[in-house]
Amino acid sequence: MTRLCVVLRLVLSLLLVGVLSSGCLTYEKSQTRVTIDRRTGLARVQVTIQNVATTETGRNGQWEDFEQLDSLRRSNAYFESSFLRTPGAAKMEPRRVWIERGQIHASYSIRTRDLNQIAEGWSADTSGYRYTSMLEVTRTNGKRTQDEKPAVVWPRAATLLIVAERDPHFSEAFPFLPEIQKALAARLRPSPQNRSAKAVKGAATTRRSSPAARKR
Repeated sequence: MTRLCVVLRLVLSLLLVGVLSSGCLTYEKSQTRVTIDRRTGLARVQVTIQNVATTETGRNGQWEDFEQLDSLRRSNAYFESSFLRTPGAAKMEPRRVWIERGQIHASYSIRTRDLNQIAEGWSADTSGYRYTSMLEVTRTNGKRTQDEKPAVVWPRAATLLIVAERDPHFSEAFPFLPEIQKALAARLRPSPQNRSAKAVKGAATTRRSSPAARKR
């Protein structure tokens, strides 16, 4: 079965991060969008992952995979050391995980001046950019190669790189148990302190924008 394992080890990518003793996380589909600013030299890498699942059938193994997913969501240092070849080689943006219609989805973004610093899949040199996939490439704005592994290339002048993928063997994966999805939903719920802070901020914004406030 071809799958991307979310295994948390230093110097490997977010969703292909070493060796788990219990199993690994996988997902059904993903889309990667790289926007390159020619003026600054910065590349923004945005990834959306659909229908995260596990290769584990047992309860304990699923809990371990769930904890690893949540650690990637919460910890900047954990995510950075897993996603980059050199920690500090990119600016991390907040990760997002959500549940929709019983499926777990995730997204993340980074900004970097060197796509070679991304630990898995991407490479760049003077001739252009290259992405090598472990899955099936379903859509891209680049040129597909005839390599053994699915690969896409773009010229150096390209400023937008898009790749969509799917796991052709995803039917062999397993959804997380209801108790684990419930635990994730609870962790994703804003804390009472955050809700209170947002409510106060919203009330202050409303007061400033009200007609009475503008007259004062």
